[in-house]
Amino acid sequence: DYGKKSKPNNYARGHYTVGKEMVDICLDRIRKLADQCTGLQGFLVFHSVGGGTGAGFGALLLERLSVDYGKKSKPNNYARGHYTVGKEMVDICLDRIRKLADQCTGLQGFLVFHSVGGGTGAGFGALLLERLSVDYGKKSKLDFCIYPSPQVSTSVVEPYNSVLSTHALLEHTDVAFMLDNEAIYDICKRSLDIQKPTYTNLNRLVAQVISSLTASLRFDG
Repeated sequence: DYGKKSKPNNYARGHYTVGKEMVDICLDRIRKLADQCTGLQGFLVFHSVGGGTGAGFGALLLERLSVDYGKKSKPNNYARGHYTVGKEMVDICLDRIRKLADQCTGLQGFLVFHSVGGGTGAGFGALLLERLSVDYGKKSKLDFCIYPSPQVSTSVVEPYNSVLSTHALLEHTDVAFMLDNEAIYDICKRSLDIQKPTYTNLNRLVAQVISSLTASLRFDG
């Protein structure tokens, strides 16, 4: 009658027996909360290592979190976006592009939008441009990239990512439009009188620039 309530403060009980029954329920709750996040950065785990639950179940939960969310580690890494995770994803991405291109009656080229400060924008962006050059060599490729600046920076490795990505921009694009991140913020603050610009404000400004550049492609005259 009281078997499950015996032997508290037992690591094995928290990790291998009772903990194993409960961890999927706990991970399901975590997964639902994680799916609601727009930019999940990581997890804060609070527990005591003296008791069976804190030690055993805590260790089990950390192991499972590493398995389920391990690929979200090491952000802002050019090599990760270009050579490891990016290499796994690029064929899926190119397959989607190929399906859309096959539906076009007169494909002119590609517009590529990305930031060169982060690992995905720099690493995966460079890889995608390389593959597009191979598959669609004769098609024009216009690249719109957000360049980082020292005043508005979120990562210390942004300059390295930018330098590595610039090589691909020189080799595999016909025209590259470099949009300075700090300049976009300054235009919002000084010209548009927006003291705390949101991503919506910044994106609208960039969209206005792109719209004026591509007007000749979209309208007669």
